[in-house]
Formats: sequence, structure tokens, C-alpha cells
Amino acid sequence: MRHIIVEGPDGAGKTDLIRDLANHLGLPVHPRFVQSRTQPPEDLDMRVMDDLATPAFTSGYHTWIYDRHPLISELIYGPVVRGSLQGQFQFPSWVDRMLATLVPRVVVVWCIPPYAEVVNNVNPERDRPDVVGKIYDVYQAYERSHKMWAGPFLVHDYTTAPAGSANRGVLISRVRRMAQEGEREWRMNPR
Repeated sequence: MRHIIVEGPDGAGKTDLIRDLANHLGLPVHPRFVQSRTQPPEDLDMRVMDDLATPAFTSGYHTWIYDRHPLISELIYGPVVRGSLQGQFQFPSWVDRMLATLVPRVVVVWCIPPYAEVVNNVNPERDRPDVVGKIYDVYQAYERSHKMWAGPFLVHDYTTAPAGSANRGVLISRVRRMAQEGEREWRMNPR
């Protein structure tokens, strides 16, 4: 059973999609590693390692929806917004080891609507001002990153598959099939 990661720049429609996935698939949303208005915690690398080491993650007996994952988003937001990576994210060998655990266990939904939509949706009252000021660079980094993702993924544009549309239903069905990999039911045991 694969976990589902929903990724993309601020203003890309992740929140609505996560809500739809959780409602339609009956899956819980993993607690966020980093909140929208705050800097990442200093021990973000340790939190990632702890999460990837849990039996719930590695054995697939519990399935989560992630609102971003630091092994994707930190590698974009760190260099673009803060100008550096923190902790072990600085070391390619550590990142590669963590990705070797993550990639086979997840399907990623990359939320990449047209850039004009993202610019219209970012909001200095909701999103961090340093992110709003660099949203073009963040968007471009997501455009590059999704093309290099080594595991299963889908690209979602909420303008062509809005909430409640038939296209959104098709997307949710595809995510379900990719995440279940032949499993008949979600595994919902507590972590």
C-alpha cells in the first residue's frame, strides 16, 4: 500500500485536493512537518527519519495522505526561499538514502496549475511573505522537480479538474488505483 503525497507550490490547489482525497478515500491526513506561516523546525531531518522508520510507513499497515513531504518540499523551499538547506538535507548522500525509503512507498500528486493561477492564489496574509516574493522561482523549481521524480506520480491542474467535476473523480480514482497496487482495502490501523 502506498502513501499519497500532495505536492506543489503555494496557491496550487493542494488543500482542496487533500480534502477531496481524504473524504473520498477515507484516509487520514498526516500531521504537517512544517506549517505554512512558520520556518521549518531545526530537527526536520530527524522528524523525517523517525517518520520513515515507523512500521506504519515501512510495512504499509497504515496509509496516510501527506500535505507535502520535506524530502520534496524542503529541497525546493530551502534553496529558493532561505538560500540554504538545513541539517542533513545539505548532504546528498543522506537525501538519497531517505529517498530510497520514500519513493517505493508513495505516489505523488504534483499540483501544477498554470503559473497565472498560482500568482492569483498566493496571499501574503495566509502564505509567508518570503514565499510570496519568490513564488515564480518556487513554481519553476516544482516544474523541474516533478519531471525528475523517480516514483509513481500524477500531475494535477485544478483548473481542468476542479472540485466536484468528473475530471476530479477520475483523478481520485487514478490515485486510489496507484496507491492500492492491487490491495483490496486501505489499511487503517493506528500508527
